[in-house]
Amino acid sequence: MNRIVTSTAIGILFLGGAITAVAAVEHLPVDVRAAFEQTSNFESIRSVSVIPESVRVTFASAVRDGPFAMAEPGAKWQATDAVVEKNLPWRRLQAGAVSPELLVLFYEHGGIGHSYHVCVFRVTPDGAQLVWRAIRPKAAVNLDDLNRAIRSGAVDDDLKNIF
Repeated sequence: MNRIVTSTAIGILFLGGAITAVAAVEHLPVDVRAAFEQTSNFESIRSVSVIPESVRVTFASAVRDGPFAMAEPGAKWQATDAVVEKNLPWRRLQAGAVSPELLVLFYEHGGIGHSYHVCVFRVTPDGAQLVWRAIRPKAAVNLDDLNRAIRSGAVDDDLKNIF
């Protein structure tokens, strides 16, 4: 009897864990979601150097950094909480995408918990506005992968879990 009860309890706990592991994207604006589906409207970004100054300022403010600091893809950065080299950025660009209205950054965040993020900015001649941010799966580094991850519930845009 104890074995049955224990197996049932483990099954319920596992099922409960599986249910809570699926995140709902709740803060993604409808127009941005629709833009993501039009991947042909976006061009790839592969370098921090092409990120506009208005996005850099907005990003730094949103993550409460002083000046904007993000390592180039493949460059040294502060991946863990064990500081080996001072002055390395805590974030590293993996990829990005830009359309006439939006700029998307896929980046890693180091520290005690290495995590993968996406953030989206609406860019106008007057500046940049952060319109959405989320924690994403490691493999989602382009809009096609991000769209699949959003549909599967693998993206978490609960603001208390981000940055």
